[in-house]
Amino acid sequence: MTDWPRRETLEILNGILESSEDAWQAFQNRYGNWIYGIAIHHFGRSPEDAQEDYQNVVIKLLGSDCRIIRRFLANPETDFHSYLLTVVRSCIIDELRRRKPEAAYDANRDRMNGPAPGALPDAAENAENALVVDQIVRALYRGISEEEKLIFRLFFFEGRTYKEISVMVGRLFGRAISVNTVGVKISRLRGKLARCARHQGFFEGA
Repeated sequence: MTDWPRRETLEILNGILESSEDAWQAFQNRYGNWIYGIAIHHFGRSPEDAQEDYQNVVIKLLGSDCRIIRRFLANPETDFHSYLLTVVRSCIIDELRRRKPEAAYDANRDRMNGPAPGALPDAAENAENALVVDQIVRALYRGISEEEKLIFRLFFFEGRTYKEISVMVGRLFGRAISVNTVGVKISRLRGKLARCARHQGFFEGA
């Protein structure tokens, strides 16, 4: 990765705090491919997963009023390259941990040789529930845009407010999205999620 002048890095980060679209574009141009490279080459992530990892990094950087960026700027002697690398790794590892329930479910199912309904231990039952959710969400993701995927994750998994979602989506995709539009999209996503659940054979009659 190119060793960018520290002054330029600080200008970009301060520009992001001031909601400068030019600063955010400069950040993406400078660090976007580098983040993808870490996900793909160091963690063996697929290009699709790397896209999700990149979005997770953006969410982390912009969340809580850009707390991660403000923390760096409060310690100006810190190397930003190393600082950002820590953030990227943390986001990817968190995502890998989040996906563990599916593997745990498979392992428990093999060991237990198909026990009767209601006989599952709590851990296996929780893993099974997580797998059901994962199957439904994957079905949903196959039919929605990247912007909708991000809105879904921010609202349903991250618990972000409409305003936070508006800011994060706008910065990541380079176009303004109003709070009202976020609300409309979330309402539509609820409907699509319910249809996916029915199509997957869950919640019959819902």
